[in-house]
Amino acid sequence: MTLYLQISDKFDAESFIYDTVLSEMKNYIVLNLVDDRYRMFENYLSDTMKIKQNLKNIMFIIIDNMIVEKSDKSSWRISTNTSLLLKDTWYSLSQIERLIEYGNTEISGIELISKMFAYIKSNLKTLEAMYIMNVQLLNKASEEEII
Repeated sequence: MTLYLQISDKFDAESFIYDTVLSEMKNYIVLNLVDDRYRMFENYLSDTMKIKQNLKNIMFIIIDNMIVEKSDKSSWRISTNTSLLLKDTWYSLSQIERLIEYGNTEISGIELISKMFAYIKSNLKTLEAMYIMNVQLLNKASEEEII
């Protein structure tokens, strides 16, 4: 799956993506893996597919290995690294991602990734504002240390 973002060119967008967007994706995962559907899905991964990692760790691996690319002046593309395999399995991250999202004949997908992407898109302006404020605070603190 791929997330397309329009990001202001008033600051370092690549740092914003790595420092804020990907971190916020992880926060979303932690806060939203709480209902029984996720536990059922996790049981399917461990019992049927023999995957030892839990769903949170799998999602963190997917997020940590996302490919970030600039499309044009203010457009960015964030997508799953399709060439990597999940540790100790023969499953690619993209196979696992598709299973999580869409499911298969044995288990329904949980649409976790599309919901996470929608959350990021709907909160992008707030995340940008927080990032700018944090950068300004860090710059001010650096200036005070120099004096």
